[in-house]
Amino acid sequence: MSLNAPYFIVGKLNEFFEGPMKKLTQFNVKWICGALGLLLFLSMSASAEEQPALADPILLTTKAETLIYSEPAKAVELLLQALRIIEERPDFEVEYRIKILLSDSYVQLDRLQDAIQLLQNLRQRINDKSQPNKKAQVFSRLGEVYWYQGEVFRSIDLLEQSLNLYRASGSQIDVSGTLNNLGIMYRHLGDYELALNYFLNSLSVKQKLNDSSGVTSTLNNIGVLYFHLGKYYEAIDYYDQSIAGYHKLGDRVNLADPLNNKGQALEQLGNLDDAIEYYQQSLIIEQETADKRGQGFSHANIGAVLRKSEQFEEAKLHLSHALQLAVESESPAVETEVRLQMGLLNLDTRLLDAAREHFLTGLTIAEKTSEKEKVREFHKYLSQVFEANSKYELALKHFRLFKQVSEELLNSDSKERLTRIEFKNKLEQREREITLLKQENQIQALEIEHALTEKYIVFGASIAGVIITLLSFAIVVHRKQLFREREISDQLSQLDQLKTQFFAHTSSELLSPIQKITQLASMLRHSDFRHTEQQQHLNALEGFTGKLHLMIRNLLDFSAERNNKLALKLSNNSLSDIIYKVIDLKQLDLNNSKISFNVQLAKDEYRVSCDLERIRQVLFNCLNYLIARLDSGNIGVQAAEVDNRIMVRISNLPLTEELEHQNAHSQSVTSDDGFELNLASSIIDLHGGELWLEQYQSGYTICFTLPLQNR
Repeated sequence: MSLNAPYFIVGKLNEFFEGPMKKLTQFNVKWICGALGLLLFLSMSASAEEQPALADPILLTTKAETLIYSEPAKAVELLLQALRIIEERPDFEVEYRIKILLSDSYVQLDRLQDAIQLLQNLRQRINDKSQPNKKAQVFSRLGEVYWYQGEVFRSIDLLEQSLNLYRASGSQIDVSGTLNNLGIMYRHLGDYELALNYFLNSLSVKQKLNDSSGVTSTLNNIGVLYFHLGKYYEAIDYYDQSIAGYHKLGDRVNLADPLNNKGQALEQLGNLDDAIEYYQQSLIIEQETADKRGQGFSHANIGAVLRKSEQFEEAKLHLSHALQLAVESESPAVETEVRLQMGLLNLDTRLLDAAREHFLTGLTIAEKTSEKEKVREFHKYLSQVFEANSKYELALKHFRLFKQVSEELLNSDSKERLTRIEFKNKLEQREREITLLKQENQIQALEIEHALTEKYIVFGASIAGVIITLLSFAIVVHRKQLFREREISDQLSQLDQLKTQFFAHTSSELLSPIQKITQLASMLRHSDFRHTEQQQHLNALEGFTGKLHLMIRNLLDFSAERNNKLALKLSNNSLSDIIYKVIDLKQLDLNNSKISFNVQLAKDEYRVSCDLERIRQVLFNCLNYLIARLDSGNIGVQAAEVDNRIMVRISNLPLTEELEHQNAHSQSVTSDDGFELNLASSIIDLHGGELWLEQYQSGYTICFTLPLQNR
C-alpha cells in the first residue's frame, strides 16, 4: 500500500458520515476522519519498521543459503540483492560469503562460466588481502567448476594449490575434502594407485575428525575405484556402506550417487532388474533436487540396461533425454557416457554409420577431457564398426589405439614385454593379410592386361578365382583370430589389473608391520633390562627392519618414478643425523666385513630442506653401489657448503681437504649403473640438486648436492 492511502481513506470516511451523522458538525466529522487516518498511517509505519530483513545483507544471505539446492534461481536473486547493498556499505567478510554462495548457486543452475568469472574476480581480491584460507577455498571451488567442464589438469593444479594452503593453515577438515577431490581427478585419469592413496589419506583424516558425512562420501568414491578395476563385489560393499551412512545421516541429496553407482556394479554382474531399480531410485532423488547432471547419468544408465534387454525404443528415449540433459548441464562426462551407449544401441541395430558418428564424437570429447576409460572404449567399438564396414585399415588402427590406452591404464611392467612382442607379431601378420587384400584387384588387372588370347584370359581368370577363394578363406580365419585375440586381451587386462592392485596393496601393507616392528624394537631397546646380548639382538632387529623399509621404499618409488608420480614431502632436517643413521644400518648389515666408514663434515650441523625418507634412500643406494664394487677398504662420507649448496661426497678414495663441484672425471648416471643409482639420481633432481659419478683406476666417487635450509 502506498503512502497516499490515508488521504484516500479520509475522503471515503467523509462521504460515509455526511448522511447518517448530520447532527455532527462538519468540523467534528473532519476531526474524527483525520484522527483515524493518522492512526492508520502510524500503524503502517510500524509494520514497515518490522520488515528490516529485506534490507539486511546478512539475513538475505542466510535465507539464500537455505535455497541453493532447492530453489537456486531464488537464491541468486537474494544474493544479488545483498551484493548491491554491500556495494553501498563495503564489508569484505560479508561480500566474500555472498560471492562464494552465489558461485554455488550458479553451478546448480549450470551457469558454469558465470561461476568461474565470479570466483576469478574473488581470487584477485583475496590476493590483494593475503588471506590464505579464503584463497584455498576459492581455488577449491574453481577446481570443482573446471572439473565439471572437463578441464581435469587445470582442476588438479588448483586443487593441489588449495591443498598446500589448507595444510599450511592446519585446516584438517578442508584438507580431507581436497584429498578426496584429488582422488576423483586421478581416478578419472586412470591413475588408480595414486587415486586410492588420496582416498585412503582423506578417509583417515575424516575418521580422526569424526566427520561422518565426509567418511560416507569417500567410501562411495573408493567403491567407484574398485568398480573401474573390475572388482564389482568389493565395489558394492563400499557402496552399501555409503548408502547406509547417508540413510543414518538423513542426507537424501547425496544418497543418489551411491545408489546410481551400485546400479552400475549390479549391471556389470548381469543383475539387470536390480540395476534398473537402483537407477530409478537415484533418478527420483535427482529430479527432486533438480540435479541435471545426475539425471543425465541415470537416464544413460537406464538406457544401457534397456539396450541389453533389447528394448531398443525405450532405450532410445532415455538416451535422447540424457543427451539433452548433458548439453544443458555442460557436462562432458555425461555426454561421453551417452554417446557410448547411443553408439552401442546403433551397433546392436546394425545402424553402423550412426554408431560410428556417436563413437567419433564421444572420442573427441573424451580425449579433450583426458577420460582414458572412455577413450579406450571408443577405440574398441570403432574397431568393430570399421571391421563390419570392411575398412580393415581403420579397424586395425583403432584396435591398436585400444591396446595402447589399455596398457597405459594397466601400468604394464617389464615382465609383460614378451606378451606385447607376441601381440606385435600378430598385428604384423594381420597387416600382411590386409596387404594381400589390397593386391587382389591389382593381380586381376595385370592378368587381364597381359592376356593375349582367350586361352590366357580364361587361365588368368581361373588363377584370380583361386586367389580370391584363398583370400576369402584367409579373411574368415583372420576374423576368427581377431575375436580370439580380443577374448585373450580382455583376460590379460583382468590379470594385469589384479597384478597391479596386488603389487601396490602388498607393498603398502608391508610398510605398516615393518614400522610396528621397528617401534617395538626401539621400545624394548630402551626398556629396563640391560643384558648385552639381548640389546645386540634388538639393535640388529631394528637395523634390519630399517634396511627392509628402505628396500620397499625403493620398489614403490621406482614404480612411482616410472609413471611420473614421484612426489616429495619436504621438511627441515639435520644432514648429520641422516648420514649416521644410514651408516649404522650398513655397518649392522656388513657385520664383520673388511669395509669401514669415515664421516667428515665441515660443520657439525647442516640443515637441509629435503624429503627425509628419500634422502636416506639416496645415501643407502649410493653406499650399496660402492660396497658392491669393493672387497675391503674404507668408505669416506664428506659434506661441505659449495656454491650456496650442500655437497655430499661418498668415495673409497682418500678424503680431500676441499670439495669441488665437478671435475674432468665426472659423468652422469646411466641405465647401466642400475635402478638403485638411477632412482637416487631422480630423487636428487626432484630436490633441485645434481648427482654424478667420478671413476678412477683405484676407485669410485659419488657426489650430490642439496639446497641449504633458509637460515
